[in-house]
Amino acid sequence: KPQFTNINLKQLINTVSNLLLPEMKSAGISYRAHVAPDSIVVLADTAQLQMVLINLIKNAMDALEHTDQPWITVKGSIGSGSQTIIEITDNGPGIEPEAMEKIFIPFFTTKKTGSGIGLSLSQQIIQMHGGQLKVSSQPDKGTSFFMLLNN
Repeated sequence: KPQFTNINLKQLINTVSNLLLPEMKSAGISYRAHVAPDSIVVLADTAQLQMVLINLIKNAMDALEHTDQPWITVKGSIGSGSQTIIEITDNGPGIEPEAMEKIFIPFFTTKKTGSGIGLSLSQQIIQMHGGQLKVSSQPDKGTSFFMLLNN
């Protein structure tokens, strides 16, 4: 069960970014994180949200393996109805339409070395926070994952 505390979103994203930046740099991925306003606070379990962010960013890194000029952006913002939105976007090959319906099913994977548990677990964590994990992807244009958290 999540242990809820007030978390500054910018600090949370910076912590995860600093953890993954060396790996992204060595893979030649340009990375940008942006939170506006700086003061966004979410009521959440820090370790669990970090885990979801790490999983989504690592998935993006994996997807970019064969992409020229790869990039990842992480954006934190306030949506309608004071919902917090965390968006992780990459310019990779996108997710095939057939796979899109299955990516949140446990043990489904499109990776050679994947277990298929990351997205399923990430979705469960976000749901336990009363939020939603959504995805939008276009073949050859990239993928965006949206963590929607109700404040």
